[in-house]
Amino acid sequence: MNNTGKLLLFSSSCLAALLSLSDAYGGSNYSEELFDECVNVAGKSFCDSLFEKDGANSTNMKELTLSNNTDTTNSTMNWNTSNTPIRSSANSSYLTYNDNDLGFSIQYPSDWGLYNPGSEFGSVIGFLPPLKDGNVDVRIFAKGDYKSIKDFGDTFKESKDDYKLLKYYRNSSTTLSGNPAFRAIYLTTYNPSIIEETYGYKSSTSKGMMTGTLVPEKDSIYAIAYFSDSPNFDKYLPVIEKMIDSFKISGKGPVIQEDNSSSLVD
Repeated sequence: MNNTGKLLLFSSSCLAALLSLSDAYGGSNYSEELFDECVNVAGKSFCDSLFEKDGANSTNMKELTLSNNTDTTNSTMNWNTSNTPIRSSANSSYLTYNDNDLGFSIQYPSDWGLYNPGSEFGSVIGFLPPLKDGNVDVRIFAKGDYKSIKDFGDTFKESKDDYKLLKYYRNSSTTLSGNPAFRAIYLTTYNPSIIEETYGYKSSTSKGMMTGTLVPEKDSIYAIAYFSDSPNFDKYLPVIEKMIDSFKISGKGPVIQEDNSSSLVD
């Protein structure tokens, strides 16, 4: 598997770990060492919100400031009588996230929050459910040496030490924004750092799903990545399917350039 494929798989483990760490170390109890590790993986904006640093909290995360070229519609959040966020369903009300600069739009549940996942993995925007027990990222990156979406999808068709492929689809019914696409579902393993082990964290496995398509006129691959712990994975699938079905790629947007500055440790 080439570096792009490895990077996409590696990101799921990191984000799953960071989401679990946020519950234990949010607010004034966060560890500076863990916060620094988070920044190295996902960027400062995301980690400020995740660890509730500098006054940031879950509400601020939902109210992430968007650029002038990004539009959302208004709707009412979905709460139960105890004012606790409930798990979203496919019948929830939806907002539309529209990025005119990159040329795409996607619908997401109105009670989900937006976050900045950092650009290391080609992610341009992320979505978090109220319980923070999963995440969805939109990813856009240069196609590089891939001649087709089959070439890129084939990088997922083998199991490695850090992940295990469960299902793989690439047929006439597998599409993204009306374009031929692939879908891979896999288990990925997170191994804690030495610092995290001192706080009692152990290796854990999360479940991921990647749906991607090649956009030749942009020389780019557009993908939607969904990650959750295995027990909750199927619960969000109706919502994720609706988000995937709503994803639209427009003719506008840049040709993504290959970034040769990124590297992975094999």
